Formats: sequence, C-alpha cells, structure tokens
Amino acid sequence: MKAPLPPGEARALPREGGRAAGLVYPTALLLVLFGLLVFSIRDKSPTLDEQNHLARGLAALKTGDLRLSQEHPPGANAWAAWPLLLDPRIRLPLESPSWANAEWYSFADELLWRSGQEPHPQTTISGTRVPVMWLTLLLAALGYRWARELGGRWAGGVALALLVFDPNLLAHGRLTTNDMALTCAVLAASYALWRALRAPDWSRWALAGAALGAALLCKFSALVLVPIAGGILLVSWFPGAARTLKARDRRVLRPVLYFAVAALVVWAGYGFSWGAIDGLGGLPGPAPAFWAGIQAILRRTGGGSSAFLLGQVSQTGWWYYFPVAFAVKTPLATLIVLGWGIGGWGIRGLGRAVRARWQEWGSGLPALLCLVLSPVAFWTMAIAGSFNIGYRHILPSLPFFYIAAAWSLAAARRRVWKPALRSRPQSLIPADPGRTLIPALLLWLALNTLLLAPHYLANFNLLAGGPENGYRVLVDSNLDWGQDLPGLARAVRERGEERVYLSWFGAAHPEAYDLAFHPLPGFWRFGGEAAAYGFNPLNPAPGLYALSATTLQGVKMRDRDLYAWFRARTPLASAGHSILLYRVEPAPEATERVVLGVPLAELAAEERELLRRAQSVRQYDSGTG
Repeated sequence: MKAPLPPGEARALPREGGRAAGLVYPTALLLVLFGLLVFSIRDKSPTLDEQNHLARGLAALKTGDLRLSQEHPPGANAWAAWPLLLDPRIRLPLESPSWANAEWYSFADELLWRSGQEPHPQTTISGTRVPVMWLTLLLAALGYRWARELGGRWAGGVALALLVFDPNLLAHGRLTTNDMALTCAVLAASYALWRALRAPDWSRWALAGAALGAALLCKFSALVLVPIAGGILLVSWFPGAARTLKARDRRVLRPVLYFAVAALVVWAGYGFSWGAIDGLGGLPGPAPAFWAGIQAILRRTGGGSSAFLLGQVSQTGWWYYFPVAFAVKTPLATLIVLGWGIGGWGIRGLGRAVRARWQEWGSGLPALLCLVLSPVAFWTMAIAGSFNIGYRHILPSLPFFYIAAAWSLAAARRRVWKPALRSRPQSLIPADPGRTLIPALLLWLALNTLLLAPHYLANFNLLAGGPENGYRVLVDSNLDWGQDLPGLARAVRERGEERVYLSWFGAAHPEAYDLAFHPLPGFWRFGGEAAAYGFNPLNPAPGLYALSATTLQGVKMRDRDLYAWFRARTPLASAGHSILLYRVEPAPEATERVVLGVPLAELAAEERELLRRAQSVRQYDSGTG
C-alpha cells in the first residue's frame, strides 16, 4: 500500500477523476508515438552500427557464441534480433573467415549484403527495429508514471509530451542499436529502486534488482548504476539506525537481495557460463565474457575517436562537446521548459514539493537521489571522456530531465501560480501558465517534430541554423549515420540523373537501393587514394555529387581536406539533410587527364597547381608497374 500523503498534500494535488478518463490522454500520446516510429523507418536504410548489432544478436541467439559481442553485452542485441528467428531463410555465414576471426563489420556485411539471401536487407533490418520501438513505448509510459506519482496527472502529461515528441528519442527509438535499450533500462532501474525505497517489500526489491540486471545487459556504461545504487542504499540505511535489530536486519537483507538478483540476471544473460577471467589472473568465475567485454570497451574508448565540432576535427575531443550538442540538438521548446522547470519558478516549487513529500517517503533524500544521480553520472562520463561521437551518449539523461522539470512545474503551479492568481487577479501573471504557456510550448515542440519527420536524426534547433545547417556543427551519429540511401536514390531519379558520384559514410550497400553511382573515397567501404577513383579534389569532373556530411567534413578520412572544394560551396539540395548534393558544371576551357606516380598528399605545391587543370586523375603504382 502507498503511504498516506502528509496533511494538506491531498488538497494540493489535482483531482484525478476516473481511471478510464485518466487513461485517454496517455494512451492517445503513446499511439501517436508508435505512429511516429513505425511510419518513419521505411525510408531509412540501416545506419552504420545497426547491422553490427543485428549480427551480434542473431549470432548469440543461434549459436550461443558471444565472440562478436566483445564491446557490448548481448542483452539489447538479442532482444532486437529475436524476430529473425521466425524467418528460416536467414542463415548465418558461419563458414566465413570473418566469423572465425570475430570481425564484426565483415561478418555483418556478409550476413546482410553479400550472402544474397532473402528477404531484402531493408526488410530484415525493419523487423529488428520493432522490438526497439516497444522499448521506446515502455520508456514513455514509465516516464509518465513516475512524473504522475511525483506531481499528479498534469506533471505526468507534461513529461509524456516531452518524451513523445523529442526528436532525439524518436531517432534512436527506431534503430537496431543498444542506445534506446540502455535509456529505457536505466530509467526502469532508477524508477524500480525509487519504488522499493518508498514501499520496501521483498517483491519490489527483487523487481528493482532485475531491472538493474537488465540495464547491465544493455551496455557497459550502465555499470555506473551499481555505485549509484550502493550510495543511495547507504544513505537510506542511516535514518533507520535507531530502529529495532529486526528492522535493521530487513534493511540489510533487502539490498543483498537487490544486488543478488541483478547479478543473477546478468549471469543468465551470459548463459550461466563459467571460465577463466583475465582480470583475476585467469581464475575461474561466472560470465567470463562479461569481464572481457569491460576490458574491450575500455580499450575501445580510451583512445578516443575522430570527432567533429564546429568546423574542427579532433581525435581527443573537447570537454564542451556534449554541452554544445545538447544546446543545438535539443528543441528550443524543450530547452525553455527545462530552463523554466529546473530553474526559475521551478526550483522554488521543487524545493517545496520535496519538503512536502519528506514525511511520506520516510527519507526524501534517497528517493530524490534516484532521480538526480543517474543523469549526473552519464553527463560526467560524457564530458570527462574523449569519445565524442554523438548526442546518443547522453540520451539516458533526457527522461530524468523531463520528469524533474514536469514535477517542478506542477509544484510551482499548485503553490505559486494559482495562489498568486487568487490573491492578485490583476497581477502581471495574465493566466495560469500551466494552462497557457506550457501547453503552447508543447504544441510548438509537437509541430517542430511533425514537420521534421521522418528525419529525426537531423534535428537541429535554430541556435544551429536548423537541420539544413547541422552539417556545419556536428556530424556522425548526430546527423549522418548512413540512414538516407532510399532518399538519395529517389532524389537522383527525380533529377533524371543516370549516375551520381558518391562519397559514402555508412555500411549499407547503395546498389541495393537501385542507385547507379561512381564511388569516391569514404568510410568504411570505399577506401584508398582519391586518384584510384579518378577523382581530382582540386578540380572535380562535371556531374552530380552526393557527399555524406561526415566525409565532407573529413572525419575518419586520411586526407581531411579531400572534399574542401565542396565545403567551400553551398549544397544544391540534400537527402534527409545528411547526404549533400552538389552540381559541378563543365569547365569552359579544355581539361587534361593525369596519371600520378605518387599519392596526392605527397605532391609538391607546383605539382598540385598543375593538377588543378585536370578533371580526371589515375593512380600509377610505381612499385608494381
């Protein structure tokens, strides 16, 4: 049973009405969310990481072998891939050397694109996106429930609207990756612990432990939840130190159950395996692949990654990368609601709400920490690290921000705005902001998202100049993750072009979308010297060029200025804002064809100047003739 509200709190809470009436709004918004997700995947090709997650999950389910899941736990991948077990036509290329060598990219490429098996890769990837959409719906429902329990139905409605119409959550809530699974599991684990602290019966503690274990099976960054939970439980224990010995024993045994269930869930996710653990000097222990995976991800992220921000490319990143990404990729309406809710009027209302609920919770601080510490931890890891490749790494913090802002605004509405209106009808407050300004901001957010659909990944607010200017600020999984091949093929056909010059950042095969193209250097499929493709970066040949925003900016390219000629010009159009189209007109004067004996980067200044007159370049390997 729920603890009774403190005196006077029942009058402060809004009237809830009947159960059926209270379900209409959240049900309608969840249906809208599902529609926004489902109807936006048809025109989106697999992103750079999706096929790897798909291959890892399917291999783990079919073979029980986790050799491909070295950087990520298998839970989220297996959850996304299980629908493929229902299609007998899909066969794993286990005879491939890529399987023997645990080469994720090559194995996934062979599974999805080179095996020639049915169904079409687009159909295959769409099937694995559906379970991820279910997690997105669960995330929104949990956010609504937590905010409603904190601040009433109005707070729940605000939090739900922020979650449903957030383009960043929509973008990753339909992809076969582990980002949405982690975001949902982190919120579920925090919410379940909060409920266990409020009404500490054994079933709630077991459920909270299962939620923590599920989060640990999604992504290794969820390990930060373990010390967070330990700290919260330690804080919650001290207020009961004066209780009877029996009560104290229960307060100790419940956390033991909590962590034991979490460990059991993780071990079950690794098939109850037992073997030598490198970190323990080869001593045997449970789930050796789990501990090996932690070491693998530390090696992967420790050296950073090629990143782009505001025209600069860096291997070590910037401490302000994620604050800038949050500022330009979070919708302005959402930023205003967060600024208003977590600051300004909201701080005062939130402080009063916490004090009012202190008696109800027994100890308000541990419960409040459940809402605060997780987003702080993910932001700390993001800013302190050098792995600056996408907004998605702070995605788990968004639900907590929205719930806190909604709770704070609800408290301010009950305790500040309405009393002010009653006592000063002619005051500067023209009306209850909870009935006017907040709904107007949420409507603005909804319209912005609907107009952007289905290109949610390309969301940039007006601070960055909008989606069409996003490639100047951020690239990679912030904008260009290889998702817009269908849109590019359609754009080329609409222009009546027979072929396009394509520099591609992605793993999908453009030819699978009936796109006739001449390849140019990109990542990861087309590598090597530009001259090998007949491309002169100083004087491109006439034609239509399609350049992924990431390769345009030189990220992960050997020569960062390979496409500087195009960067200095305004694109003709774009496909989903991520693939930029340029038209190169024929030069009026005659041009030459050149054969190079050395790489472009090794040319002297005089030779590069001569090259400016040539539109076609070939590479000659002097070593082999």
